Amino acid sequence: MKKLVSLALVLMLSLCLIAQGEIVGNTYINTGIGFTVTAPEGWSFVDGDADMPGNEEGASCTLVTLQDADAINNMLVMATNMGSLSAFITEDMLLSATEEQVDSQYAEYGFTVNSKHETFVVLGGEHDSVVLTMSLYGIDMVQRYVIVKVDNIMVEIVATGSSVEEVDYMISCVTKL
Repeated sequence: MKKLVSLALVLMLSLCLIAQGEIVGNTYINTGIGFTVTAPEGWSFVDGDADMPGNEEGASCTLVTLQDADAINNMLVMATNMGSLSAFITEDMLLSATEEQVDSQYAEYGFTVNSKHETFVVLGGEHDSVVLTMSLYGIDMVQRYVIVKVDNIMVEIVATGSSVEEVDYMISCVTKL
């Protein structure tokens, strides 16, 4: 099972486009997966991989990134076409593997990391999420990871900010079409 999850993570890290989206005003619209992201006032979109072709199994990309004016708080929406693997891989499996990987990466850099699993409502349903609270030299940071399965696509939403309320607000900007 661990090998299957590791394979899924490798697939998520490859760089190819799954479904193109477009930015209209302050909203990113992805009709292929069926969601929008509306940037809060004062926030802006940062270029993602949205112009890279590819829709094969294992194709993965950052669909959209947005950040506040100070570039301190940010959110990424990434997606991976799991293809035939989607029958065997669950949101929980990918979330657990992501949590392990992220915990160890931050710990390597000297962060104190605490993680907590919570249910979070996004894209029209309840999904498991991981909230990481991190501290380094007295600076605190929070990240929430949510993975949502949409057909054969795993959508990963990652928000980073200085409080749980901030990251939750960011993720609430992702809505179902």
